[in-house]
Amino acid sequence: MMRIIKLSCVSSAILLSCFANAQNVSATLHFAQQIHSTDGDVHVELELTNHENKPVNLLKWATAEEGISGDLFTVKRDGKEVSYLGALYKRRAPNEKDYIEILPGESISYKVELSALYDFSAPGQYEISYNAESVHLYRNADFQIATSKSIPRKVNELKSNTAVTWLDGEVQVFENDQLHTNSVFAATSYASCSNSQKSTINSAWSSAKTMSANATSYLTGRSTSQLENSARYTTWFGDPTVRVGFLWLTKAHERVEENFTATTDAIKNKPLSFDCSCTSSGTFAYVYPSQPYKIYFCGAFWGAPRTGTDSQAGTIIHEVSHFNAVAGTDDHAYGHSGAKQLASSDVKKAIENADSYEYFAENTPYQN
Repeated sequence: MMRIIKLSCVSSAILLSCFANAQNVSATLHFAQQIHSTDGDVHVELELTNHENKPVNLLKWATAEEGISGDLFTVKRDGKEVSYLGALYKRRAPNEKDYIEILPGESISYKVELSALYDFSAPGQYEISYNAESVHLYRNADFQIATSKSIPRKVNELKSNTAVTWLDGEVQVFENDQLHTNSVFAATSYASCSNSQKSTINSAWSSAKTMSANATSYLTGRSTSQLENSARYTTWFGDPTVRVGFLWLTKAHERVEENFTATTDAIKNKPLSFDCSCTSSGTFAYVYPSQPYKIYFCGAFWGAPRTGTDSQAGTIIHEVSHFNAVAGTDDHAYGHSGAKQLASSDVKKAIENADSYEYFAENTPYQN
C-alpha cells in the first residue's frame, strides 16, 4: 500500500463524479498495467482521497487495507454484470479499530488483482468500478459501539469512475470451475475439524434447521397487514409493503419469504460441508457465494452460544443465505444495531442483508 498526497481525479468529468460521494471522499480506479487477453491477470489501482479539511475514518473492510474481503467492485462484460467469486464474511459489528484514518488532502492507494475475485474467463468489453456500500462505511464523530438506541443511519456509498478495457482470447475453463459446479452433489464432509468441533457443528446445524423452519412458518402464516403490525418483522426488514424486484411487482415480505424458504430447504436438504481451519477471532464464518454449500468456520464461531443473538445456529443461517443458489444475500450491515438501522432507512437493502435474516430467525429478545 502507498500513502501519497495528491488530487485523485484526473479530469474535470471524473472530478465531478468523485465529489458526489458522502464525506467528500473520492475514489479513482485505473488499470495498473495493460491487459489484452483472458489468460492474463487483471491488476487495477484504487485510490481513495480525503477532500475534507478534517480526518475521515473509513471502514477497513471497504478497502484493500487487509486484502479484499467482500464484493467491492462492479464488473460488467458486454454490459452484463459478471459473478463475484470471492468470499462473504459474517463479522462482529465494527469498532474503532476496524477503521483507517485518512488525513485532510491525503490519498491512499491500493493495487488489487481482480481475476481471482471476478469472472474474467470470456472475451469482451469489461467495465470495472469500485462500489463500497455499508451502514458502517464511515466512523463519525458521534460513533459509538453498536447499541439498539443508536440514531438510525442510512447505507453510505463510495463509488469510483468506470475503467474500461477489451479482452481478447478463448473462453477459459479451469478445473476449479468444474469443482464448483459439481459441489452441490458432494457428500457432507468436514475439513480440519476435531471431533469436538464436529459435535458442535452438528448441534448448531440441528438448531439452525429448527430456527429457519420456524421463521419460514411465521412468514407464510401471516398476511401483509399482519406483518405491518409485527414488531418481529418490522424490526429486521422494515415496511413489508415496499415493492421490489422486476417491475416492482413483488412486496418486500414476499421476497423475504422466498429467501427464507430457499434457506430452510438448503439447510435441511442440501449436503452442507464444513471447514474449521480459519482462526480469525473477529470473524464467525465465511463462504464463497458461487461455491455451495461449503461453510468455513472461524474463531468467533466456537465461542458463540448455540442459539440466541449471534449464535452458532444463526451463523449457519446467515452463511447459507449468502449462496447464489439459495438467496444471494449480501452484508450491508453487521450487528443488531446496524441491521435495525438498515430496516428503518432502506428496506431494499434490509431484505438483502444476511444478518437481518439471522436476527429474524434467532428472535432474541423474543418478539411476536
